[in-house]
Amino acid sequence: MEKQVAEIKFFIHDLRVEKFFHRLIAIHQRLIAAYEEEGLPEVKDRHQAYLDRLTRAQLRGREARENYEVAVKGFAGDDLVVELGRAYIDATLETCRLALLPHWRDFKDFVSHLPQGAQARALENSFNESKAWIGAIDRRIVDFVRYADGEGPMMPMAVHTRVESFVEEHLRYYVRGASDKRLDVRLGELDRCQIYADAAAFNRLLFNLSMNAVDAMRQRRSGVIAFAVIAEPHTVRVEVQDEGVGMSREKIQQILHSDKDLTGELHSLGFVFVRKVVAQLNGRISVTSEEGVGTKITLEFPRYLAEADLSSMPSTGVDLAEAEPEAVPGPAGVAGADRAGEIVVDDFCKSLAPTPGSLFSIAIERTGRVDHFMHKAYDPDWMMGHDDLAPMIYEAVVRGRYEAHDVDGVSLILKTPLKHDEYWELREIPKEERKPEPTRRRIHDELVRIGRHLAATGMDPDTPVHLTQKEYLFGHFGQSFSADPFPLQELADQDLVDRVGEGADA
Repeated sequence: MEKQVAEIKFFIHDLRVEKFFHRLIAIHQRLIAAYEEEGLPEVKDRHQAYLDRLTRAQLRGREARENYEVAVKGFAGDDLVVELGRAYIDATLETCRLALLPHWRDFKDFVSHLPQGAQARALENSFNESKAWIGAIDRRIVDFVRYADGEGPMMPMAVHTRVESFVEEHLRYYVRGASDKRLDVRLGELDRCQIYADAAAFNRLLFNLSMNAVDAMRQRRSGVIAFAVIAEPHTVRVEVQDEGVGMSREKIQQILHSDKDLTGELHSLGFVFVRKVVAQLNGRISVTSEEGVGTKITLEFPRYLAEADLSSMPSTGVDLAEAEPEAVPGPAGVAGADRAGEIVVDDFCKSLAPTPGSLFSIAIERTGRVDHFMHKAYDPDWMMGHDDLAPMIYEAVVRGRYEAHDVDGVSLILKTPLKHDEYWELREIPKEERKPEPTRRRIHDELVRIGRHLAATGMDPDTPVHLTQKEYLFGHFGQSFSADPFPLQELADQDLVDRVGEGADA
């Protein structure tokens, strides 16, 4: 319990979300004032109703934060501190999700009703930055809860894509916000490589190191935090370098070995967590530093060498904080497989269709390796199908949709492969095994792996799931679900029935 209290205190200390909620609410208030000036009562009323929901959610979060702080300052018991801390985190997540609703993400749509010279149009950059930062908080909370609840399984993870995506989509905005735009993040060398890791814990590790670097540069008017991934034949190095105050040899030894409270350039709880995660991944930490110049922290992990079909897509080098986002992103290949659950949900959030949603197809080998993943947000002008997404193999893979439902809310739809002969060819199954019963067992297990993978890579384990051929594939083996639809976690928890060739997934 003492560990839980320490981690939750550290996490809440670094949420730093309130000013961005305030900024977002102020922007909506100015938009509503502009609608009133232009005589647009229907647009104003619709926007006001949304703003009222957002404000109520923020107030619930503020009340939860006050309850938590009273408990901490009053030296309440550990159980109460953890309970109230989680209540505040949950309330913050609720506000983030409300701020990120698909139909309230597009600033250009908000100002389309206003004249070209309207002053409210100048708020676009501030609006987009606030949304990006709130999105980063949303991702952090999901990772924290999954790690705290022990839900993150160990699996092969492409380090170069994980570092690149986490920096570009989350850390860049967070660092700029935490430092009042004094600091920035830069990506250095990103060698293609994998390690065996818990993705949620790895994300938190990157975040903690970033915040340590921000603290080390808190007196600087400008500075850069640089990330690099270096692949060696048997190891992978993740390097994080800052331009901060630096550390003495004594200080380095203290942060690497002491379990006592630490003070100075690095958060004590944050670096203790880093050491713990690195140890869990059979890694090592080294620190080089020069006082007044900066510090480089190097994390070294054993390299996972089963990398035959890692994506060869090069890094674009584009700074997403300044780039113009596409209204509807194009299909992406297996490069994003290690974030599949997160990507499917994000596509839903980006969808501009009248009924928002996302479309995807996925295939996972018996070893647990994802060998196919395609995805796309619903397009407002095109009713896209899986045959458009992956025309060559859509009949041989599991197809999915993530969309809003009148009864279930947002839910996941999973459809089994359409044609067994296409499935056999894709999987190169020997002719003697191309029979109904072995095929049933293979597809059953692939669905279970897909459930585990989506839950482990960012999709809410409580997401309602609609599954085709459920009785044929699961009832046949005496397996059942609590409801229809059922929570994604129930699919992930089902036992495998065909364990031949399991490898890492056994």
